[in-house]
Amino acid sequence: MKKLKERQVRLASATNTTPQAQASQKPGVPVPVEKPLDSKYRPTILKGVDNKRVVDAVIDEEGDPAKTNYMFKDTADGGGKVTVAGGILLDSVDEAKKLPFEIRDQQTGQYRRATEQEIERVYKKVDAIQQPRVGKKHVAEKFDPTKGQLAVDDLILPEAIAKREFDERLRRHAGELRGVLPDFDTYPAPAQQAILDMHFNLGATKFREVRMVKNPKTGKPENKGWPNLFAAIKRQDWAAAALESKRGGVSNDRNKNTANKFLEAAMLQKGARAAKGGQRAAKGL
Repeated sequence: MKKLKERQVRLASATNTTPQAQASQKPGVPVPVEKPLDSKYRPTILKGVDNKRVVDAVIDEEGDPAKTNYMFKDTADGGGKVTVAGGILLDSVDEAKKLPFEIRDQQTGQYRRATEQEIERVYKKVDAIQQPRVGKKHVAEKFDPTKGQLAVDDLILPEAIAKREFDERLRRHAGELRGVLPDFDTYPAPAQQAILDMHFNLGATKFREVRMVKNPKTGKPENKGWPNLFAAIKRQDWAAAALESKRGGVSNDRNKNTANKFLEAAMLQKGARAAKGGQRAAKGL
């Protein structure tokens, strides 16, 4: 009983009393550096795939969250969405306020925890920016607070937290996919990675089997989802999935990488079936 009480005391003292937790609850207080957990201690994102491999593959496409730890607009059609840390979409001001952003104090020059009002002000400034285009793509860039009309306050997400949040968002997307695709964990690892990349990139709203949208010309509803891709995924026809996986608004290289992952899954599936057939033949079945 005594040991149980001691353990409860230790747990209580560890809850919301660390410098990081205290600072996160008090806007205006400098935030200590918080190191992200080593990947081997984190819950698995995809079954059978090392976390670092999963994260690095998405970072290769979305960018390093530690190097884009500021609010910016992504390169989506229509001028982009407010984003942070390598592709984490901030759908609303409220979503942004959930993150422990820091802002450079004008008097001390040091970063401190930003208030909700400061986060909202920066969010609205970034959201109002009309991004320039390079060719067909909008430019996603860091907005220097000292330059021109694009200036926004010097507000950032600490690098360690940006990395951790990126990992957690990937884990959340994988969980959402398991809810939509019950056999997701049984798919070959490359197929899981391809599907996760599409879900992370497009979001749950767009990456779905059925997404009814009214046609502006006819006024009739149309399915703008991915029925053919989801049908291929559900029957685990990875070669067909590769053909149905092309997205608009991303680079050709990213589309090729996704298709190649599906094709790799098809090869693994073919090899597994051949091996299983050989085992059955050896047993005389």
